[in-house]
Amino acid sequence: MVRNSRCDGFVLTPPLTDNQIILDFLDRAGIRYVRIAPDIQPDRAPGVCIDDAAGAAAMARHLWELGHRRYAVVRGPVTHGAAARRVAGFINELQRLGLEEPVIEGDGGFSFEGGIVAGGEILARDRRPTAIFAGNDDSAAGVMVACSQAGARVPQDVSVCGFDDSWIARSVWPYLTTVYQPIEEMGRAATALLLRREEPESVLHQLDFHVVIRDSTAPPQAG
Repeated sequence: MVRNSRCDGFVLTPPLTDNQIILDFLDRAGIRYVRIAPDIQPDRAPGVCIDDAAGAAAMARHLWELGHRRYAVVRGPVTHGAAARRVAGFINELQRLGLEEPVIEGDGGFSFEGGIVAGGEILARDRRPTAIFAGNDDSAAGVMVACSQAGARVPQDVSVCGFDDSWIARSVWPYLTTVYQPIEEMGRAATALLLRREEPESVLHQLDFHVVIRDSTAPPQAG
């Protein structure tokens, strides 16, 4: 791309934002870049992010306040730094609130298909969770399919929630409770940093998030 397109700069998105080979190449070539949601060496270049751990913690509080005490999480890919931060933020907040049971974990890979597989494995357990938090909306939608396949109603039997507030959150039924990540704003902010005439400082600019409560979460049924 550098040779053929003569690019002057790049906005790197995960997982490229943490690819050491790419970062080293751009630094050696003197090409400007801005990173979105970096995990490794966050002060290496200008960047834009949200507090993923805090967003997941806010979702944990929402589910806790509804009365849930049996939980599962669907992890994202290991190459995506935000995935680990979301799982850690969710579990740590539940422990802070006083959760005694272990949180069941499954691998969803941030994909719809991965969510179906992980959801099926979670729901096959003898003691099902009453709430499942997926690391992004795609895998959360897959979990909802797994619930249907297992005969579990959402949200009556299992509350399901995701992260991002992407288009799929309102393309499934029931509509998905999720954490709003300002993806468009992050892209605009990253581009604005890249286009600054002066060299931008290597700092991480943090944008706001909020929990969007829709129909896929509800208090657990008794029993």
